[in-house]
Amino acid sequence: MDLTSAARANRDTETVKAKLARLDEPHIAPISRLVEEIRVLVGHRELPYVDPTFGGVAAEVLFLSDTPSRTAATKSTLLSLDNDEATSAHVWEFYRAAGLARERCVHWTALPWLPADSRRRIERATVESALPWLARLIDLLPQLKLVVTMGEVARQAFSLYLFREDARLVPWLAVAPPTGRTRTASPLLWNDIERAFDVAARVAAPERGRP
Repeated sequence: MDLTSAARANRDTETVKAKLARLDEPHIAPISRLVEEIRVLVGHRELPYVDPTFGGVAAEVLFLSDTPSRTAATKSTLLSLDNDEATSAHVWEFYRAAGLARERCVHWTALPWLPADSRRRIERATVESALPWLARLIDLLPQLKLVVTMGEVARQAFSLYLFREDARLVPWLAVAPPTGRTRTASPLLWNDIERAFDVAARVAAPERGRP
């Protein structure tokens, strides 16, 4: 399992620089190009790359969150469970507890860019406007076996994606966002997140004789 020795590794700027230097590696380059295409076509610069320590196009599990965090969009510029923030640290711990290998997973957000006002409710029309990018991302994942949505916007986005004629009918789980607010408000919802990571670990477990 390729985990850093502790959460929040991206607080180290050299760690982030090393990751950004890997964005053209074969497993992540198609997703990096997709991010750059969205930046150009949509005009949003606060749109993070995907951490190259994930499995990229070889991923078997997709974790879909609502939107990028401000840390991901403006500091590390990476969707990463190593970001220096509480939610990423929670996700890091879920990976560790489940024994889930990050190289078998990838993360994306229903809205790929940082909303102008994070306090405002994201309307359905906005979610629908980002569906083509979710579809493009899923098209890049030939080994995808499971989608885990983490948040209401993510759940809505994947539900709407499944209505598309070109949708891939992949098994999926819907859980609450892994935030401190969820942890405080509902131990049951928090336990559901933990169980979802356990399922993901079973789905992505290496098979005998498999590299």
